Amino acid sequence: MKWKSDWEEAKQRLTDWWRGEVLDRVALAVYAPANKPIEETPNIDAPKTFQQRQTDISYRAQATEYKMANTFYGGEAFPCFNTEIGPGDLAPFLGSEPFFHEGTDVVWYQPSITDPEETGPLTFDPDNYWWKLHEQLISQAVKHSQDRYLVGVPDLIEGLDTLGSLRGHTELILDLFRRPKWVHQRLREITDLYFIYFDDIYKMIRDEVGGNAFSLYRIWGPGRMSKVQCDFSARISPTMFKEFVFPYLQEQCSRLDFTLYHLDGPEAIRHLDQLLKIPQLTAIQWVPGAGNPPNESPTWFPLYRKILRSGKSLWLSVPPDHVRKVVNVLGEKGLFITTDVNSEKEARQLLKQMEQSYS
Repeated sequence: MKWKSDWEEAKQRLTDWWRGEVLDRVALAVYAPANKPIEETPNIDAPKTFQQRQTDISYRAQATEYKMANTFYGGEAFPCFNTEIGPGDLAPFLGSEPFFHEGTDVVWYQPSITDPEETGPLTFDPDNYWWKLHEQLISQAVKHSQDRYLVGVPDLIEGLDTLGSLRGHTELILDLFRRPKWVHQRLREITDLYFIYFDDIYKMIRDEVGGNAFSLYRIWGPGRMSKVQCDFSARISPTMFKEFVFPYLQEQCSRLDFTLYHLDGPEAIRHLDQLLKIPQLTAIQWVPGAGNPPNESPTWFPLYRKILRSGKSLWLSVPPDHVRKVVNVLGEKGLFITTDVNSEKEARQLLKQMEQSYS
């Protein structure tokens, strides 16, 4: 990779991390403003609206390249083109219309299923506007990359989270009680459709070893890899999780080589025991949620130890001044930390400190 001279070393550390091992230090990705551009690339004025900034392919290509070329990628950090238009890109492929909220720069999805009894099966539509837009964005990103950076899988999302976008979250809660068979039918369809889209994208972006990157969490795996999740699980009991989430999540993990589960907030912790029982689930990423202690707080250390003891790897975003403390408490094995610092000098110093502490 032309914009990441030590990419082969980083790939090896990432591969070891997925396997719950450690090479010569903790797996650590450090991002910082570069002292000078990796390559001179033109900057471009941003369109006026949030929707235009997300959907203008030419702007996305130039703006992303400019940002990547002016970033220092330390350790396991690497330049990756984010192909996401909104969190949960699968929903608009299946009929939910995205709403681009100006001011907050957040994408929401408008429910498309108003009457479940009159709604037929969810199907693949090769001419869906939002799917065609993603295809064009990914194709252009791959064309422009020219071995300088990776192009990542967008944040497709699956299961109850996608069905909630299509149906409405309050309505879906009622559906779990009123029409569970209908919910299972839709979840079956969503799981199969997820892989139709994922497989097409994977064919476009896979690298020479069959690996791929995932855009949102800036992670790479040496095989078919993606993030999986169920944020909707914060609304349901472990019994409902076992019925409506576990079997589809287990299947999804079995159809991928490496998976990173996005565990979001204290209300989702009650499902951790079930997650740890999925042998094909490789790693877990923890997000404490707004208003809760941050990742580096000792509050979460028992949670981290439980995940690591189970044999799963752990992904954490930690402020740079807390990296050493977290590593000292948890150890290097199975731990991946990503952090952002203010300068290339700080990034190099942090990496050197972690190398010295390991030796």
